[in-house]
Amino acid sequence: MRDSAKRKEGPFISYHLVDNSLDEESFQFIRSLILKVAGISLSENKKSMVQSRLFKRMLALAVKTIPDYLNYLKDNSSELGNFINALTTNKTDFFREVEHFNRLRDEFLPEIARRKSGEKKGVSFWSAACSTGPEVYTIAMVMQDFVCKHPGLDYKIWGTDIDTEVIHKAEAAIYGEDEMAPIPEEFLRSSFVRGTGKNVGLYKVVDSLKEKIRFRQHNLIEPLVGFQINFDFIFLRNVLIYFQLPVIQKVIDNVVAHLEPGGILFIGHAESLNGIKHNLIPLGSSVYRKLNYE
Repeated sequence: MRDSAKRKEGPFISYHLVDNSLDEESFQFIRSLILKVAGISLSENKKSMVQSRLFKRMLALAVKTIPDYLNYLKDNSSELGNFINALTTNKTDFFREVEHFNRLRDEFLPEIARRKSGEKKGVSFWSAACSTGPEVYTIAMVMQDFVCKHPGLDYKIWGTDIDTEVIHKAEAAIYGEDEMAPIPEEFLRSSFVRGTGKNVGLYKVVDSLKEKIRFRQHNLIEPLVGFQINFDFIFLRNVLIYFQLPVIQKVIDNVVAHLEPGGILFIGHAESLNGIKHNLIPLGSSVYRKLNYE
């Protein structure tokens, strides 16, 4: 066994001692590995991004070169999650691509409320690449406002992401003031507790929303297991852009398998299902409905 396998995460070493230069062989290995384990396609021009993102892991492990880090990764399967976390992109905002939420409120929720009237089964949502949680909590704010006007309609929201670090932040549900700008004032008042004292500038999601939500880690290129449910709405937004066509096909197959017949799929405005086989009908840009038959 290489000495690298004996390393334990400990005190950071000085960044002056770390050489994060990236040779071509190491870069191609990294590209191949992240494609295999996460479906993420890194282009040739992402070398500097890989260098900067692996730098913190090298500091934490007191590893001085990227080849040394890769040897450690090969010898320690527990490091794979940190490797994935380092190379995933987690851009997200509250009410991002707000047109989707407007259609949800004005078109799709009234429709499903009529359909589920008198049923005990509530409305179910899956945010399939939820990052640090703003998309999930945006859904919750919109849904809670709708439920207040339509008593008797319940809901549950599931959020998943491949990155375990962002899942922990989503579960904590604490956000900085700079993240609050897209949130309408009435939702800010009803859905968040403002921090005081040492927590000034922080906002925490209220418990009444958090109790409607469950988070867990999930890799989109793998089947969803442990969820004994199909969803009325699935948000799969701004993640397909990181995949090549064969991986997109696999992801769509996995995700749509858990969409109720007649259910709604949202993808990102910059994304497309062109070239993908599916049993969905388009309802305008980046919105699809699952057919009522296979």
